Amino acid sequence: MLHEAIDGQVGEQPPPANKQAWDPIDAPASSNSESRQDMNGWLGVVAADHVRRGVELGIAQIGHGKRAPLARMRAGDTLIYYSPVEQMGDAAPLREFTAFGVIADDDIWQADEGTFKPFRRRVNYLPLRPVPLAALRDRLHLTAGPNWGYQLRLGLVPLDGHDVEIIRQSMQP
Repeated sequence: MLHEAIDGQVGEQPPPANKQAWDPIDAPASSNSESRQDMNGWLGVVAADHVRRGVELGIAQIGHGKRAPLARMRAGDTLIYYSPVEQMGDAAPLREFTAFGVIADDDIWQADEGTFKPFRRRVNYLPLRPVPLAALRDRLHLTAGPNWGYQLRLGLVPLDGHDVEIIRQSMQP
């Protein structure tokens, strides 16, 4: 998650992103299953206001700036953000898929925000619209099992190609 960095004090800026990253919107449907078998889909669980700041900066930050979740991802992987709330601490649920991007490269760096030093990765975000979970719940493998929501507490959850595609199609403007 983005903490102090989203409050207007952005420290170190990321190096320029690799613009040659795989784009799942322009790729033929078969590329997800055939030529990109090594590609993974990931669901990051982050408050919507933090997601918007990450999109603005072209970065991913997961689990309060921890390195380990970012290290699970590789260049070309898809990252979709799910926002259970608008802001951390909100009682009112939001429950929306709020951003969709592709990991730009394999670099992970540590930003310097004074006492907060989060790890980050570059992401090429696509111009898509948020979609409520309720609109997709009955079509996703992610939500098929009982107590499926417990896994969201991990902050980063693997997504299969089916769910990535359903979410991508639904987020089209």
